Amino acid sequence: MKEFLETPVGKIILGVIVMAVWGVNMVQFSDVFQNSEKVTVQTKEEIDISTLAFIEETPFIYKSVRRDPFKNPLAREVAVTKVSSPKEQVPQPRLILAGILDGTAILRGEGGRMFVVKEEEEFDGILVKSITPDSVILSFQNKEFVVKVTSN
Repeated sequence: MKEFLETPVGKIILGVIVMAVWGVNMVQFSDVFQNSEKVTVQTKEEIDISTLAFIEETPFIYKSVRRDPFKNPLAREVAVTKVSSPKEQVPQPRLILAGILDGTAILRGEGGRMFVVKEEEEFDGILVKSITPDSVILSFQNKEFVVKVTSN
């Protein structure tokens, strides 16, 4: 096909096709820019409001749902609770895990204090044992606890 289009006859045929396509496009574009002879005149008339009908719409009510959209709702979660005696309970520090980036965790403590920590670092008497993609394992007074990323 390439060899045919390189011959004089092929070039003429290709030129005719290109001119026809451009001609059709020019005719269509010229119709857009022409002034039309039709003039529309709008008249202002009195409108009788009693003849108008309004469509009733049902309002959308947004309900906040505390469900994780990435968890399968059909999968059952098994809650494991650790039973400990009252004398073993150590008050757990109140921390919120704001985010994790490249092995660094950002924790927010009481009073809005921010802590940027890595594994094996210690802050306020709390040792960072390990950092996972969605949680941090901490140790406080020889008791381990997990803080997970929150959506707040």
